[in-house]
Amino acid sequence: PLPAKDALPDELGAGTARQVVVQVVEGEYGEKLLHGRRHTAFPSGGKDWLVSNRIAGTSQGAADWERACRAETERATTMNAGKIAGDDLFDVIVAGAGYVGLAVAVSIASARPNLSVAVVDAAPEGVWKKDGRASAIAAAASRMLEQLGCWEEIAPKAQAMTEMIVPDSRPSDPVRPVFLTFDGEVAPGEPFAHMVANRDLNGALRRRAGELGIDMIEGVGVSDFETDPQANLVHLADGVTLRARLPVAAEGVKSRPRDMGGLKTVHGGYGQAGSGCTGGTE
Repeated sequence: PLPAKDALPDELGAGTARQVVVQVVEGEYGEKLLHGRRHTAFPSGGKDWLVSNRIAGTSQGAADWERACRAETERATTMNAGKIAGDDLFDVIVAGAGYVGLAVAVSIASARPNLSVAVVDAAPEGVWKKDGRASAIAAAASRMLEQLGCWEEIAPKAQAMTEMIVPDSRPSDPVRPVFLTFDGEVAPGEPFAHMVANRDLNGALRRRAGELGIDMIEGVGVSDFETDPQANLVHLADGVTLRARLPVAAEGVKSRPRDMGGLKTVHGGYGQAGSGCTGGTE
């Protein structure tokens, strides 16, 4: 017989001598949960899993478990509709999932694995794969990416830059003085920069972010934030509020969190335009 402290409830006493089967049943409310595992009482990464018991060959235990878990799922979903979930405290929340925001998040998580880090981005999930742009990555940045465990994946697809000339004139001018020139190597065999497709750069950083356990919240941006004695409150556009000890604005030139934080920037035009293209040789 079981000790008193481990005894089953009276209503289940008839099942003590029979087989107890534990089943895992996928719930139907998974798609209603917000942003994955940090917005649900179930550690399931976006789906809730209902645990049911079948005791003494009947489904009564299963029904009881299912009702209890459904109620908990609905409670957690309601709690997150414009409120703060109890476990939504992050050490760092980065607004912006471009390569700057991702590099910040990966750098922090690499240096301090014990910190909880999340990246919030307004762009829909997977849209970064359609980015046809490319960026010039200086040698210092490629060295940083190597330390973060990303450059090895990027390097085979990167194009070394051996020379860059920036003239200060119009194409029709008979004489075109050179304004800036970049060329040479920063070290033997290491060019001063590489041209890298944005999707390759972001893909490597996202892979590393996944390895480090960084939470990715996509398809919803930061609408506002406010300070709190215990933590900063980060309000998302869908009504959910997260808490962060350190919020980071990395959404680019039009970053709303940066403006809301009172960080001033200076903008100015210079009356010039540039064009770029990607070419190949046969």
